Amino acid sequence: MALQVKMEGKAQAVLQSPISSVRVVYHQRKTWFSIHDILQICGYNSTQWVHRKRGNIRVVKLPFRMMTRKGMRDTIMNFVDRNDALEALSVLACPPEKKKWLEENVFVFRFEAEDDDSPETEKLPVSNAIKAAAGTAEDIPRTRLSSEELNRKIDAILLQLLEMKKAVIDAILEEEPK
Repeated sequence: MALQVKMEGKAQAVLQSPISSVRVVYHQRKTWFSIHDILQICGYNSTQWVHRKRGNIRVVKLPFRMMTRKGMRDTIMNFVDRNDALEALSVLACPPEKKKWLEENVFVFRFEAEDDDSPETEKLPVSNAIKAAAGTAEDIPRTRLSSEELNRKIDAILLQLLEMKKAVIDAILEEEPK
């Protein structure tokens, strides 16, 4: 089965063959594979499997940019690195031809910038907002807010949103012919 690599920017790709495809992301100098796609190829319900997490398989939530009904969006998806993908494959009852395809074609894929042992490899920038949304924000300090402080912050954010909405409406009204 021929493997076609469809690059979607510098940090993500889709590995496609006539029968299957696997979404791949480059994050923290590693290649991450969509566990949903791997499980689907092997005939499993990914939602149930990920919630039960078999063994020591580490599942990480990362953003993946994809086309939705509302246009291009960053969708948070579950990914595993190469070692955890191979471990997951070892515990799955996957058909031999699909298992062979995953091992020989998919899990050997590496992004050009990937180099786990080289400290000079540049890390792709990821904002703290994306890290927090993806559930990988180990470096972001966590503070407990009182209910009152939290309500004040929410109110401030809502006021900012209302001001932005008003500015957009004013701009639209100025453009309309009289």
